[in-house]
Amino acid sequence: MLKKENTAEITFRNATDVDVDLVFSWSNESLVRLQSFKTEPIIYENHVKWFTTKVCSEDDLFLIALINETPAGFIRFEQIQTKTVISILVDSNFRGKGYSHSILKGAVENYFQNFRSPIFAFIKKTNIPSIKAFERAGFSFLKELDVHGYPSFVYTIKAKAES
Repeated sequence: MLKKENTAEITFRNATDVDVDLVFSWSNESLVRLQSFKTEPIIYENHVKWFTTKVCSEDDLFLIALINETPAGFIRFEQIQTKTVISILVDSNFRGKGYSHSILKGAVENYFQNFRSPIFAFIKKTNIPSIKAFERAGFSFLKELDVHGYPSFVYTIKAKAES
């Protein structure tokens, strides 16, 4: 999967065990914790167990986004009961530069190459940059919902019908 954005090359690779510390560092960044539904800092030992489970799962897709071959964030597609929930994190060095929606579009295309379930995004109402990125990436507003005590929006996207 390859995308061009402002002369930047956006590619994806599957997350592997070597990414455990990078994902831990990204996930514990203060702004990321603030926008998460679980705002407390992550304990490293718990992260390692969680991460190992996620990268080994055959039902989930865990991608590392690369911008000009530099790790720039991750996107997870997690099967929860009958739906797929997406999570995205963009490295602070790449935020505010117009990459998020392109990363989302590319990751969604990658997901729909192997999976057909609709994707759902749960976003805090206060997370305006994420809301804009999901809308620009083609996600549609579905409803408002309280998630862990936070007023939130739910967005969704479905696979395009095959011709």
